[in-house]
Amino acid sequence: MDQEHFPTDGFADVLGANKEYVARFKYSELTGRAAKGLAIVTCMDSRINPLSVGGMKSGDAKILRNAGARVTDDVLRTLVLATYLLGVDRILVMPHTDCRMAQES
Repeated sequence: MDQEHFPTDGFADVLGANKEYVARFKYSELTGRAAKGLAIVTCMDSRINPLSVGGMKSGDAKILRNAGARVTDDVLRTLVLATYLLGVDRILVMPHTDCRMAQES
């Protein structure tokens, strides 16, 4: 999608916040590697802050999110790459309580 067709009005809040984020960006010293050697597979639920839960900060872990913290083929492929290229030597699957994906209908 080129910029002239992007619906900027519908994303004004996000674009404004991004502009501020860029101006105050403080992680330029970080590399793409997981500083603590950890990858976390967790749910896409926006209430979860996986770094805070584990007492970590930006750059410490690779985070993979999907519905229900499922280890799918795509997640496995990503984890293999993370172990070979991004310093991951531990993997934590972190589901959560009251997950809608784990509930029976």
